[in-house]
Amino acid sequence: SGTTDLNELEAAAERAYHAADALAEANGKASEATEELSKSTSDAAEQADKAGNSGQSVIDGIAGALAAAGITAMVKEIGEAAYELADAFSEAESTVVLATGATGEALDGLTDSMMNAYAASKTGSLDETASAVGEINTRLAYTGDMLSKTTEQFLDFAAITGGDATAAVRSVTQLMNQWNVPATEMETMLSKLAYAGQASGISVDSLSQQLTNNKAILDQLGFTLDEATAMFMKFELAGTNSTAVMTGFRTALSKGKISSLDELNEVFDQIASGAMNAAQASELFGSKAGPAIVNAVDGG
Repeated sequence: SGTTDLNELEAAAERAYHAADALAEANGKASEATEELSKSTSDAAEQADKAGNSGQSVIDGIAGALAAAGITAMVKEIGEAAYELADAFSEAESTVVLATGATGEALDGLTDSMMNAYAASKTGSLDETASAVGEINTRLAYTGDMLSKTTEQFLDFAAITGGDATAAVRSVTQLMNQWNVPATEMETMLSKLAYAGQASGISVDSLSQQLTNNKAILDQLGFTLDEATAMFMKFELAGTNSTAVMTGFRTALSKGKISSLDELNEVFDQIASGAMNAAQASELFGSKAGPAIVNAVDGG
């Protein structure tokens, strides 16, 4: 299925962040100490030479200079930080393997895409990036630059909407498949969903699910994807239970009371003008859906 457990990499990602910070700090310290090391080792060798010492005495002197300059501890710190970073990457790579089954050159390509997306994203973490890469490759068969770019788009989308990138890959690709939206319009689709969430407050996960699950009813009524999206945004703004409304649409369709979007809009106009009250709407759409639809129409 391509689905992976994001918790598998949580500890690894955390270590990666700390390791990267530690590595940068250690490298900074090492750079600052370079002059001191050069001076100290030179002084140690010179003193040993003046004293007529050689061999172990010179080595002991240089070792003391290293310790005095703090280089010994820094080398150890850099090594530990690099090891932790490599270990976190290894675990991330394992998640990609579990998600895709890739090996050899194919795996190398996927991990390259993972690291490219991880470096380019402003918000994505290593665990989220690895999981998203696996899901996108499994569902869309993307590799290379296309995989990196699409992963970055989903990481940014998740950051904007407050969701999870891997879950978004699943829900958005299912939505696009249901509505026959080509994969080439992925970026546009993500932008529209993000806008819908920001403008109405609706959860993009909920919106995607509603659009996917109710595709058959919306098709019968003649809704386009953009029209259906706008309708669910209005429901959210009006505080209307969209599930109840969709049940009402299904009821009206099954009774043969409405059969197209034009007829549905005529009913909405009657409700808005007061020609149809809540009781009449309940008769048409059902006892639960009727009042919900009246509330939605009255709410604009």
